[in-house]
Amino acid sequence: MAKKEEKPVEEEGSSKSGMGKILILGLGGLLIIGISVGAALYFTGFFDSNTEPVKAAQAVGKANTATEKVATTPKKPTEPAQYMNLRPFTVSLNGKDGRRFLQITVSLMARSSDVLGAVKRNRPAVRNALTLLFSSQSEGALSSREGKLALQKQALAEIRKILLSEGVPSELKAIYFTNFVVD
Repeated sequence: MAKKEEKPVEEEGSSKSGMGKILILGLGGLLIIGISVGAALYFTGFFDSNTEPVKAAQAVGKANTATEKVATTPKKPTEPAQYMNLRPFTVSLNGKDGRRFLQITVSLMARSSDVLGAVKRNRPAVRNALTLLFSSQSEGALSSREGKLALQKQALAEIRKILLSEGVPSELKAIYFTNFVVD
């Protein structure tokens, strides 16, 4: 009758110490993760303010007032760029080494769908002008980066000229060569 069992008391104590260990390990793990994330954010510059460019500008000297006005004036929001792909062009090139071919894919960029609509309406004239331009090139001129950039500018000017002759403002912003193969 007076006998007491100590076994249940031991079980409660051992479960408390097991839970304590799990709790301590969990909190330690969370602490390590928090420190890691904080260090990563610190070293990537997340907590830096934008005062460094201002300090650098002051150290170099004052910029002219026009530059300061441009830097402080917010930009006007522009329409997003819209692209139109033309079917690939394949033309023969002028060359000394026999027949050479140029295969080129062109993409046009404008900020207005009206401009791209005008290009679509005048697609035969645009393709004709670009075909004549591309076929008049020599292989040597197209082998350098400068030659390709010059051709890009000439192609943009040709398309703008067609659009202006049709009464469309020349708001075509850029022309890109998305594929350029000389064979």
